[in-house]
Formats: sequence, structure tokens, C-alpha cells
Amino acid sequence: MPKYEGKIAFIPVSLDRSVDETRKFVSANGLKFDVYAKPPNEVLASLNIRYIPTLLFVSSTGQIVSTVVGTKPDAEMIKLLDSLIK
Repeated sequence: MPKYEGKIAFIPVSLDRSVDETRKFVSANGLKFDVYAKPPNEVLASLNIRYIPTLLFVSSTGQIVSTVVGTKPDAEMIKLLDSLIK
């Protein structure tokens, strides 16, 4: 997403697919993300992740500044992302 390059890093973590499956999805959709998959349950518990999808927005200092559980309309997500880069 060129609008957010250098301002927001997107780090997808797949809970239900292998790293290879996730890489194929990312590549097929022209996305430029590092890919992570199937983190240990302790990591999920420590981040309070219980549902798919869950989006965590983490500041440059490592603080979780926003969490979105479930899907949201594109306009709502853009509004949230814009508010985070101000």
C-alpha cells in the first residue's frame, strides 16, 4: 500500500495456513509483506488473540495502540490507518 510505505509496516501472521500457503497468497495478490505463520499458542495468549482475523497495530515503541477483531469495511480501515500515521 504505497500511501503507507515508510509509515506503517504490515506484518501478517497466518494462524490457519502454512508459511508456504501464506507466501503464495501474498505473492498472488501482489503484496510485499514478510510472512509468518502458526506462532506458538503462548504468543497468541500473551497478545490476547482469540479470533481470526485479529489485527494488532503496534507503535514504533512496541505498544499495541489499536486492535481490530473481525473484518471491517475498507473505508473504516483506511480511516483507522490514516489516524495512526498522523
